[in-house]
Amino acid sequence: MKKIYLFFISIIFSTSLMAQVNDVGIIKIIEPVLYVCNPVPNYIKVRIKNFGTQTQTSIPITFKKGYYTPITEIWTGVLLAGDSVDYTFLNPMLSPNGVSISFCVYTELTNDSYIFNDTVCKSVQIREIYSPSFINGPNNVSNGSIISYSSQMQWFGITNLVWTYLPSNGISINAADTTAILSFGVGAQSGILTVYAYDSVSHCSGTPVSINITIGTGINDINNNSFLLSQNTPNPASAKTNIEYMLTTSGNVKFELINLLGEKVWIKTVKAETGKNNFALDVSALPNGIYYYSIEFKGKKQFKKLVVSR
Repeated sequence: MKKIYLFFISIIFSTSLMAQVNDVGIIKIIEPVLYVCNPVPNYIKVRIKNFGTQTQTSIPITFKKGYYTPITEIWTGVLLAGDSVDYTFLNPMLSPNGVSISFCVYTELTNDSYIFNDTVCKSVQIREIYSPSFINGPNNVSNGSIISYSSQMQWFGITNLVWTYLPSNGISINAADTTAILSFGVGAQSGILTVYAYDSVSHCSGTPVSINITIGTGINDINNNSFLLSQNTPNPASAKTNIEYMLTTSGNVKFELINLLGEKVWIKTVKAETGKNNFALDVSALPNGIYYYSIEFKGKKQFKKLVVSR
């Protein structure tokens, strides 16, 4: 009887000693915090702790969502007894359609004697991110020009479009979601115009779409677009202002005037001749502020800024 008692004492002592030697686990899921985004990739970041006394150099960690196949990766490094380390999975977690998703992350250390501190689970909400598919606008522009670019996307009330241009020197962007008006000022260089979806709640960004833009310097560059739009005079204007434009061929020209909200406040189509043309625009009924006028000719459009001030 005494031998049996000593045998069980030995087992308990060995188990306790093993628990002190090899014992690791997940103590926190750092990311995602409250949301995941669909359909963009979501990367899980966790904190691993060495609860034991043995220094660990290789720890298998796994994440699993619902009935999907678990994803296992290996953390490597030096994790001393009592220390913790953050790890971001290289493989993303793709969220399904729906309102929320639950997932678990756990360690799978060989000979881990205490498995009850291995796992942490979490539930987060799903945010839908719908990215734009194209940018519509010219690839060749001239210094001093103001050009409108547009994109398109599905709307679900949570996503906005963000427009950027690099290098940004000399570039002014006035964006209103699917439309961006770019001013190519002094110092502007050829670069890349990019638009991407952004959700301000989850801070998730969608897949960006970009186009290359080449900036020329002379009238020939604009003539390649079939017309040249000049700055209105006077500007600022209080009543009538004159708009001059040149065409390489005759045809119908569509005039538009929009405010800073992107709203069209005036539209007119006229028949214009080859060479220099003039148009008188009456702004006496418009509130003070900044506007953009444009002409569209044979599928191409150019913009200029107009200021109404009294």
